[in-house]
Amino acid sequence: MAISKIAIVVVTYNREMLLRRCIEALRRQHYAWDKLFVINNGSTDGTKAWLDSQDDMEVIHQMNTGGAGGFYSGIKYAVEKNYDYIWVMDDDVMASEDALEQMMLAAELVPDFSFLCSKVNSTDGIIMNVPNIDNTRSKYNYPLWGEYAEHGLIRVSSSTFVSVLINARHVQKAGLPIRDFFIWGDDIDFTNRLSRQAPGYMVGKSKVVHLRSNPSFPSLVTEVDKQRIAMHFYNIRNNIYIGRKHKRRVELMMDTLHYGKIAIASAFTRNGWYKLGVYMKGFWAGLFFNPTIVYPNQKL
Repeated sequence: MAISKIAIVVVTYNREMLLRRCIEALRRQHYAWDKLFVINNGSTDGTKAWLDSQDDMEVIHQMNTGGAGGFYSGIKYAVEKNYDYIWVMDDDVMASEDALEQMMLAAELVPDFSFLCSKVNSTDGIIMNVPNIDNTRSKYNYPLWGEYAEHGLIRVSSSTFVSVLINARHVQKAGLPIRDFFIWGDDIDFTNRLSRQAPGYMVGKSKVVHLRSNPSFPSLVTEVDKQRIAMHFYNIRNNIYIGRKHKRRVELMMDTLHYGKIAIASAFTRNGWYKLGVYMKGFWAGLFFNPTIVYPNQKL
């Protein structure tokens, strides 16, 4: 395998201590990477001062544009700087020392790929941030998801930005993450577009731990933090958009029924009427949300 230039992109906001742990884990990687870019989304804690004191990374300070805006900036910058692969993650991800090495070994096994993602566990060892299986079928009409199963690779159609290695050349055709998503779903939409260019794979031997305070799947029904309830507007709006763009009509109809159940269930929980209002606002916005996809080196 030819020597490739590898950039790492970490997006952070007001989590200095977690960011420090994330960066230290990256510094201990067995496989050598070339450049670390940290996108600081307008942090107001000690993050900026600490980042400015580090000399082994390039920092981009910007206003808070959400995780989506951060990954848009970092991936755009790395692609336009001609890095071959871009390893992206949030600031609360702890990569095992061979996480990158295992993904690069996997890269040697497959003829082409658009992205590779790690196996993600919670702090208590439960699998989370599970990617979506790619159900593309072979000429004999069997799903291809297990074509490299003997190597611990599973073919997937989309993944969250919790340790994803992106093949930069496919970003040229797929476009960048949509910054207008703000939070939630930008990674699923982006990797869906990538996997249309070439397969994506989960690398079972590449392992990371996600230090999220609440490892449960995000849900408006179970959300108790009123500030977080308001943020579910983006979750609902963006998922409606993703369904419109990436799913078949029958799947979209099933999703609509599912969202209806969520709306009804939310109404009978604490802050139920407020949740229902957020849901209706997000659902309506998702029907008309049509953000522009930006491509690397595109003049804006």
